[in-house]
Amino acid sequence: MARTLRVPGVVLRRRRTAMSMERREAIAGVLFALPALLGFLIFWLGPIVASFLLSLTDWNIVGVPHWVGLSNYVGKVTATNPNQGLIHDPLFWKSVRVSVLYAAIAVPGSMLAAFLIALMLAQPLRLVGIFRTIYYLPAIVPAVATALMWLWLYNPDYGLFDTVLYNAGLPTSPFLTSEKTVVPSIALLNVWACGGMMVVFLAALKGVPRMLYEAAALDGAGPLRAVWHITLPTISPIILFNFLTAVIGIVASGIVQGQFMTGGGGPNNASLFYGLYIYRTAFQDGRMGYAMAMGVIMFLFLLVFTLVAMRVSRSRVYYEE
Repeated sequence: MARTLRVPGVVLRRRRTAMSMERREAIAGVLFALPALLGFLIFWLGPIVASFLLSLTDWNIVGVPHWVGLSNYVGKVTATNPNQGLIHDPLFWKSVRVSVLYAAIAVPGSMLAAFLIALMLAQPLRLVGIFRTIYYLPAIVPAVATALMWLWLYNPDYGLFDTVLYNAGLPTSPFLTSEKTVVPSIALLNVWACGGMMVVFLAALKGVPRMLYEAAALDGAGPLRAVWHITLPTISPIILFNFLTAVIGIVASGIVQGQFMTGGGGPNNASLFYGLYIYRTAFQDGRMGYAMAMGVIMFLFLLVFTLVAMRVSRSRVYYEE
């Protein structure tokens, strides 16, 4: 049997060539990733760290920040720094309750509406492209325009909803002027603008293997059983994704709706969303350090909520691999 002779110099040159190629590829990878890394450091990590540091000061936007420690969180009443802190702030806890109620209505409502619309648009219908565009349009309408349009719909004098109720012989509703109905009324706006979530659901439905439905039909399963036992388990990762993004978006939202539709959180702060309270504290009251503390609390809550949701979903979310 013939034996291959290995020349030490040739093998060494090959190794050096391979190492130099790996080094060049590593440098190229770092250079390509550098814009994204710089963007993350400058526009994400940097502001997060700065927000935490400013939350420990009494900065009022225009002045020089002074260190107050945890005063913005737990409170410290002195002659020079009268601050009740988040723990003793009644408006802080009210904004938390309002945002929780808002999320409890808007998140499941928007997810259910988006899923049902996506399920309908996934069928081989005529002019389905036009219907997809129509249902997606509310998601790209500017927030201010959406708020003004729904403000007209809810108007107690000439609004469409009260006019329909009055002509039908039903009692009208004080949609935005009652403490009991203002949050559900604004949550309906969020359900109406579920086009982005609908598109994600629609893409997930297109990825469900058709042979699973065919096998279920051969076993005698109807459409509802097929949706419950095939569709929902198969797209469960997308359901989790939409759920987390919806919670994060809704907890941090409410600024435009509260400012334009309820006059800054009315009536009687019944629509004082958490994000709106941060905005009002920072830019209307000038207490930027205190607002930063609320932002840090929101960040920590969403971080813990996401980690818990990912942990709980491990045994309930189906992944194909």
